[in-house]
Amino acid sequence: MANMDKNQIIKQETEITRLDAISGHGDQKPDKKNRKKIILIVTTVVVVVALLVSGMLGVKSLRDSKTQACIQANSAYSKAWAQYGKIKKLADETAKTVTAVEQVANAKTYTTFAAEYGKAKKIRKAQSLNCAITYTQVFNASTSSLDKVTVQLNKTTKALKNSAVNVIKSKNVKDLENTKNAVKAKLDEMNNLLNSSNGNVADNATRDNLQNQINAVTAALNDKKATVESLNKVLEPVQGAIDGVNASVAAKQQADAAAAAAAAAQAAPQARSQSAARTSSGAPRSSTRGGSSYSAPAQNKNSGAVDWDKYLADGKAYNESHRTPNQCRYIYRCGTGWNTDGTPDGDGDVTNSK
Repeated sequence: MANMDKNQIIKQETEITRLDAISGHGDQKPDKKNRKKIILIVTTVVVVVALLVSGMLGVKSLRDSKTQACIQANSAYSKAWAQYGKIKKLADETAKTVTAVEQVANAKTYTTFAAEYGKAKKIRKAQSLNCAITYTQVFNASTSSLDKVTVQLNKTTKALKNSAVNVIKSKNVKDLENTKNAVKAKLDEMNNLLNSSNGNVADNATRDNLQNQINAVTAALNDKKATVESLNKVLEPVQGAIDGVNASVAAKQQADAAAAAAAAAQAAPQARSQSAARTSSGAPRSSTRGGSSYSAPAQNKNSGAVDWDKYLADGKAYNESHRTPNQCRYIYRCGTGWNTDGTPDGDGDVTNSK
């Protein structure tokens, strides 16, 4: 027990000595007031250090946050610029295709596109932000300027895209309208040719082919889903059908002309022979009854005399096929009539019979 008390006394003396060393009082024993002061100083130091550490951590966090925001702003602008580039390329092609308001069905689509395209051509690429932000720049760093440019670029791109799409649609409507009008005109041409060529072709199969093309074109025009491509496709064989009919008409005209020339050439020698025979024989040149005439017969090739038997036989056959009531054409009405001088009786009666 005595040893234990002695050890406690030694331990207490050692602790007092340590506190004296900290307080600088040497061998003076610290009182309660000095102890509180020491605690306050220590606490203040700890708090200041903590604040400094916390502040540094806060600044670092802010710097990291703004760096990330800067990177995102640059990325957003890069995407916006890439999208603008695609739409600008589309607009460039559209501007080459649609060059006048007459090419579109709705004039407003053309004027709107022209205005948006004019704005787009003035746009220049913005400078990217520097995202290497220092601790001294962290409080002033901002992405607001680039964010505004990105928003405006996206807005311009959207307006340009819409105007380009609308003007292209309007041009397609106008193109389809123009194509339909051209097809209708060609259909009218085909129908007119089909009607005018009836009975005037050498080969009627050409008209059948033309009719088939007319049916195909009519069906294409009535198709509600008709396009410029489908209408142009149906027109491809049309001109060939038209040319076929025209060629067939020309072939018939040539054939008819050749036949007429051949008939005229064949009739000319016979007419000259008959005229010469009548002149040499002194036979009656013609007999007129009821406004018609019948030529006298040719001479017999052997004797040179008029072949009256043939003449009478021909005349009888002709009269029988051409007679009218109470009228005798040429030399016969109901029998063989002869004059007293041996020539045929041209008055049609039968009182002077041979």
